[in-house]
Amino acid sequence: MLLSLPNILNHFLSITTLFFLSIITFCQILDGTTGLNKLPQAHEFNDVVGVTGLILTKLDGSARGGCVVSVVEELGIPVKFVGVGEGVEDLQPFDAEAFVDAIFT
Repeated sequence: MLLSLPNILNHFLSITTLFFLSIITFCQILDGTTGLNKLPQAHEFNDVVGVTGLILTKLDGSARGGCVVSVVEELGIPVKFVGVGEGVEDLQPFDAEAFVDAIFT
């Protein structure tokens, strides 16, 4: 039995949709000056969209962003980038070692 054209197209569409959903990244932006309320916020956002990465901003001032550790630990979502200024060029790939050093200095 041969599959009909509509069935083949539906099957192709299903495979294509799964492929594209697997490569899309949903990042949540967390303010580095915010305190412990990051965790409930991250929980809610993750429940709705399925967060795959975090971006921690406002680390150019006195903020250390240490509360993001609880978000990473509890939800298992990695930090992808950190913002250390106001421009796009100030968005840097996350460096765990540099982040820990900055918390303790």
